[in-house]
Amino acid sequence: MGRFDSSLTRVQPIFKALYDKDASAKSWVGKFLKLGSRAGQCDIPDIIQLTHQPIFELSADPPKAFLKWLVSNPDRLTYPNYKCSPKTMRKR
Repeated sequence: MGRFDSSLTRVQPIFKALYDKDASAKSWVGKFLKLGSRAGQCDIPDIIQLTHQPIFELSADPPKAFLKWLVSNPDRLTYPNYKCSPKTMRKR
């Protein structure tokens, strides 16, 4: 990642600290999930247990339906209006 990798500088330290205090995550993960803006739409149990250490970077393929939509709707695709340097834009 780049110089300002928020996963390394903000996300991972918090989760590592929580995990170090309670590796099972029973005391914190359920509470954490309930902070989400759509938590009220889900049935989140009070106690959730982790089965392994957190994974911070996970490559995942996009859903096939999304890829199909992209190919089927080229006229609806827009170029993002990033306010960044041309060099950064080329990388994106």
